Amino acid sequence: LAFGVSGAVTDPAESTKSAYVGVPPRLRQAPPPAMLSEGHMLATELTPFTLDTGLALMQAHGVLRQVITPSDIMGGLKLDVDTARAMVPGVAVPKDGRGMNFAVHIKSDETPKVTFNDGAAQIHGHVTISLNWMDVPLINNVEFLKVSAPFIGMAKVAVEDGAQEVMHMKLDSVSVTPITVIGKTTTDMSTVNSMIETVARTALLPYINRLIKNGVGLPTGNGFQLKGSKVAMVGGYLDTFSDINIDMDAFKAFIDSKFD
Repeated sequence: LAFGVSGAVTDPAESTKSAYVGVPPRLRQAPPPAMLSEGHMLATELTPFTLDTGLALMQAHGVLRQVITPSDIMGGLKLDVDTARAMVPGVAVPKDGRGMNFAVHIKSDETPKVTFNDGAAQIHGHVTISLNWMDVPLINNVEFLKVSAPFIGMAKVAVEDGAQEVMHMKLDSVSVTPITVIGKTTTDMSTVNSMIETVARTALLPYINRLIKNGVGLPTGNGFQLKGSKVAMVGGYLDTFSDINIDMDAFKAFIDSKFD
């Protein structure tokens, strides 16, 4: 059995219409080749359109706007004294030489898009990132750097086995470049680029992975259970191949309940 998923993610509380303006791409006209070669019982085919509509809904509701504080990141977010002086000449640094805490404000400027390439998913977008001092006397929550840049995240997708199989996505890398500084800065661009690269690697990457760590449970119930699922990304599609376990007693009880 093979089927394609091409629907849009909607908010039933507001409308049956998607926040995303676009046309679903054409699904394949035949089962994915790997299904036929490996003998799986079930294959599903997902195009980026469905994920794009979900991201559009999140964008419309302001979900793609986050503040990452030092407590959100293992090891915190801290500028050492030398970097703080380089970023903000004249800033009053702690006399004891300790670093200075800061928070990362990140906002998606446009609806991100997803593509499926060979073996990996890519998330493309554009973001604005602001760095604000945090827990620093006199300048607490004062912005000291604001930039905008294209955003590209590279992710792997895999299925975790269990009583209910769960599909997980995990970002392996995040690229925020080329960077445009918003407003005036006396900091040289090499320092700015190094700072944003560090923030992307040590703050954005683990924070996003923590948000999506629970994954999405694959459908199960009424006597049916997916087992041994595998994921492949080929030719712009996300394919899931599964076998099916059937509990006949549970399935019979489900059928009987529909005809009582």
